[in-house]
Amino acid sequence: MTVEKHSSVPPSAGTRRLAPGAVPGELDTAVDEAPGLRFITYGPEGYHETVAESLSGLSVTGEWPVTWIDVDGPPNQRLLEELRDTIGVHPLALEDVIDQGQRPKVERYLDQHFMVVHMLSYGERLQLEQLSLFLSETCVVTFQGKVPSDSLEPVRERIRSGKGRIRQQGTDYLVYALLDSVVDHYFPVMDKIGDNLTALEASVLEAHSSSVIGQVQALKRDLLQFRRVLWPLSEALTTLGRSKDPLLCKETRLFLRDCQDHVAQLKDLIEVYRETSETLVETYLSVMSNRTNDTMRFLTLVATIFIPLTFVVGIYGMNFDTNYPLNMPELRWKYGYPAVMVVMLLIAVGMFRFFVHRRWMG
Repeated sequence: MTVEKHSSVPPSAGTRRLAPGAVPGELDTAVDEAPGLRFITYGPEGYHETVAESLSGLSVTGEWPVTWIDVDGPPNQRLLEELRDTIGVHPLALEDVIDQGQRPKVERYLDQHFMVVHMLSYGERLQLEQLSLFLSETCVVTFQGKVPSDSLEPVRERIRSGKGRIRQQGTDYLVYALLDSVVDHYFPVMDKIGDNLTALEASVLEAHSSSVIGQVQALKRDLLQFRRVLWPLSEALTTLGRSKDPLLCKETRLFLRDCQDHVAQLKDLIEVYRETSETLVETYLSVMSNRTNDTMRFLTLVATIFIPLTFVVGIYGMNFDTNYPLNMPELRWKYGYPAVMVVMLLIAVGMFRFFVHRRWMG
């Protein structure tokens, strides 16, 4: 079943396809295996939006200047075949759509551009979602998985509301708007990573738990993953910005350079945060080392206090013959034991006061 939305009467009436037994105006969700297919066509006069299960019965070209086919979820074989037969998407590009491990890139296939970028979301850890885009003269196709945050929704809202220049521009500007929206969603993710770094700084200085270093290492892995997204994306945007391809007009290339400037800012932040995370690791190790040194110093001072006491006890623990006057005559003194205990106490207190005076003990 399909759902349609439009803000004005299209040049030629759009086609609406209903599933067998479906009721018009309701979205059929019975088919779980089929990805969500959002079919948006628009121009200066208005827009037309349809939610469907396949391209069957939908007019891809000829009604509006720009057609955007947004596939939400893993595409099935039937949809890929429809795109190949209807729009002429190259089979090699479709293989890259299925393989979700692609790095950001831009490639040229005959009269189409194929791009791969990544949408990011940040919960407990950084999550990546591959976004594949096809650009032709009159059509844009996007493939995205299902994630909690959708970076493309702001572009849909701009098309629906008619704000800005997006309805007056072609498919190349739509691709720029999509890329710019994806990059704009990187900044909140970067802010959350920065907040986590700030929170970890206090935890590292306290270093009450060994789990802190694990959190820092996990954050470093997120930053490395983020870096692997930004660097090839910057190269891809540079390639598009310098391209002389007729699919990209001169004005759109200028906008792409602005998008590249945003990526450059993110790259600088990534390097700053990576250095900060490295500093946090070094700070944690330094704090733990200082605590170990403090503990060892305290134990050394305590042992030092007991050294002379052990010496005194060791002397009087020897088996001397008390019948000879030169063999420790004080052993027969009735106050000998209390005197030795007092002497040992004075030695311990004196050494402790000396250590405190030298600031060897806190």
